[in-house]
Amino acid sequence: MKKYYSLQSAGRQLLNADNPLRIGQTDYCEMKLPNSSQYEDAEIAVIEPCGDNSGWKLVRLSPYKEHEVRVNGVAIDYVHFLQDGDRIAIEGQKHDILFRIHYDGLYTSNGIVMAAKNKASRPLMMWMLLLTAVIAVFAIRYYYTRPITPAMMDKARQSVYQIRVDSVKLLSYNEGKTTVLGACAWNTAGLAFLTADSLFVTARHCIEPWLNVNDTVSMDMDSGTMPLPVRWALMAETANQCDTGEKLEVVSVCSVYQMQPDYMFLFRVESSDFVMDKSRDQIVEYGDYNHQYLWRSISWRPRRVDMMMGDIAFMRVTSDMPLNPKGTIRLAGKKEFSRLTGLSKTVISAMGCPKVGVGKAEMEYSEGVLKKKIQLDADGYPEYVISHDGGILQGYSGSPVLTKIGFKWYAIGVVSVTDKYVKTRFYAVPVTEIEKQR
Repeated sequence: MKKYYSLQSAGRQLLNADNPLRIGQTDYCEMKLPNSSQYEDAEIAVIEPCGDNSGWKLVRLSPYKEHEVRVNGVAIDYVHFLQDGDRIAIEGQKHDILFRIHYDGLYTSNGIVMAAKNKASRPLMMWMLLLTAVIAVFAIRYYYTRPITPAMMDKARQSVYQIRVDSVKLLSYNEGKTTVLGACAWNTAGLAFLTADSLFVTARHCIEPWLNVNDTVSMDMDSGTMPLPVRWALMAETANQCDTGEKLEVVSVCSVYQMQPDYMFLFRVESSDFVMDKSRDQIVEYGDYNHQYLWRSISWRPRRVDMMMGDIAFMRVTSDMPLNPKGTIRLAGKKEFSRLTGLSKTVISAMGCPKVGVGKAEMEYSEGVLKKKIQLDADGYPEYVISHDGGILQGYSGSPVLTKIGFKWYAIGVVSVTDKYVKTRFYAVPVTEIEKQR
């Protein structure tokens, strides 16, 4: 009567005696486990008979922490000699397997093949195992160093939305009372995205589009060509800086549209609902002594490149928003940026809608590399905006700049502006600016 063992998992039973039994996520594993993560399928462990036929041993194959193997609650480093009744847990407690030894002669039953191998086939089996291991190592290395894939971009796209400024209001705050002094239509569009920790993120100039127009509009209060929101922005900043006793604020009303699977309106939000860091804004003076007025700007300046670090805005998803509160896009933190500084080349990807207003908004993609190595400050945060050559066009503003770090992909920045002088250089605000404000 032949001794054999059984593996019992979720009502399923496999029987074996002499053959190596592979446990993992690949198709060739006799016990195949589901893989709900984004990582490549892996062979996690194997059960092999001991050389002296005294029993069986469990050998851990995958070195990654996500594929942890425990026996009776204790993590194994490499090999464990199995005993009757051992409880095997793989990937935390997600997959629980009971190991039992039998002597009852029920050797032929449904399950895997249990015919004993002859000795002549064992060298061939060893060579096959070695070849499989070599292929697995190269596959893992290829995936580890490969840039962000189209599948990852498609997953990110599920959490990217269009945000359009429909109108602008000039508000007055005086003794606790809010008064609308004026309102007018406006029509600009950018992108926003939803993070895995339920934040709705965009570029600040997408919801305050008047911030950057002083490069293209004559800043003359008497000019008939000055857009009304720009005039209001001048009025508000001048009043607030000169402390006239009345606080003015320019607020935009924005519409958010779903991009995937179908383009459709979702909800409205105001720029005042977002968190923004205005501490780096530059207050620019215009006019003369008799007609002085002031302007708040985040446009690029040769000596004030830090200003663009304020071109980011975010808000927490609320229950009244028709959004899945958890998006598909993870934000890079200090740990991920520290790893980026050690890479010789960082490939990035972004997405945008450069043909906004022409029929249905179609998403396009661009790819590039970082133009300058990321510098970290004393606290481990990026010190300056991220410079890259990703081929950004109008309509990309506010979208996430994505890159792959190891086996995972992250948003490392938010698309901001194009360099005024070097048209092949583009800037993104590091997403760690959010962490610094939370």
